[in-house]
This record gives sequence, structure tokens and C-alpha cells, in this order.
Amino acid sequence: MKRSIVTFSITLIGIVVLNLVCSWAANVLFIDVAFIIGLASAVLLKFFTSSGGFFSNKARLQAQAQTGIKEEEEKRAFSPGIAFYTAVGYTVCSVIATAFYYKEYFI
Repeated sequence: MKRSIVTFSITLIGIVVLNLVCSWAANVLFIDVAFIIGLASAVLLKFFTSSGGFFSNKARLQAQAQTGIKEEEEKRAFSPGIAFYTAVGYTVCSVIATAFYYKEYFI
């Protein structure tokens, strides 16, 4: 329980800091880049925490070619953790906040 709270906090702080840096660098409002940063964070977390993807298959095939020993193919598996759910939650909250902030443009 304590570890998940720490992971949640570090992930959330990291996304917010990245959002602040990007909004400062682009000279735009925080809310303008919040959705993009949240979505990019979720995609990157999924890409780097899943197993059995392109890079795993490439390494397996290279090992087979060099040794001649056939290995079992890894099944693609993604078990989302608290960091991924934090990024998805941040993305959803940013969509809601953006819609609320720019509600005059949507109506």
C-alpha cells in the first residue's frame, strides 16, 4: 500500500513538472498542454512497461541466429501498474479541465 502511494505521488509529480516545463518552454497555458503530456505519458509508460514487444522479439531472433538454438516466443503481456493508471487518470482529468476551461468555445 505504501509503495503504491509513493509510485502514484512520484508519477503525478513527474507528469506535472513535465507539463510545467513544456508549458513554460512553449509559452502557453498549463491547461493547453496538459492533455498532450498526459496522453504521451500513458503511451510511454505502456510502451516501456509491457513485455514481448518488438525489441524483445528482435533480441530473441538475434540470439537464435547466433546460437542456432530455438527459443520459445514470448507472449505479449501488459499488466498495467499504478503509474499507468495515474497517467490515464491525469489525462482524463485534463480533458475534463480543458472542456470546462474552454466551454465557451465548445458551446
